[in-house]
Amino acid sequence: MLRKPLLFVLPALCLAVSAPAFAQATHPPTALGVSQTYTGTPTQTSVSCGTTSGTLLAAGAAGFWIHLENSPANANSVFLNDAGAPAVVGVGGIEIDPGQSKDYFASVFLPTAQINCIAAATTQLTVVYK
Repeated sequence: MLRKPLLFVLPALCLAVSAPAFAQATHPPTALGVSQTYTGTPTQTSVSCGTTSGTLLAAGAAGFWIHLENSPANANSVFLNDAGAPAVVGVGGIEIDPGQSKDYFASVFLPTAQINCIAAATTQLTVVYK
């Protein structure tokens, strides 16, 4: 009886095992390859971030995702602290430049603490969450 070397069988076995995982991770395309279904209407609001740290989103307000957007028409970056502490201009935290956005997803990381913001001059941020 003629036996096939293991070397020829192993690549085919690896391909068969890895193909379904690849297909699951890329279809349907979603943020970071995570597929979740959300129902209902999200909340959308505009929040003013001033020159002193203030509340952008209350603790526990979102259960699935948060989208924060700094309009390209704005002249200032906005600085965030998503751990409930006061936000500080240019120090630590997260910076959202004009024309940029920040997204949080429950499947990756969704802050449960209050999100605070600050800017060098009063700047409006669009906040969408569910």
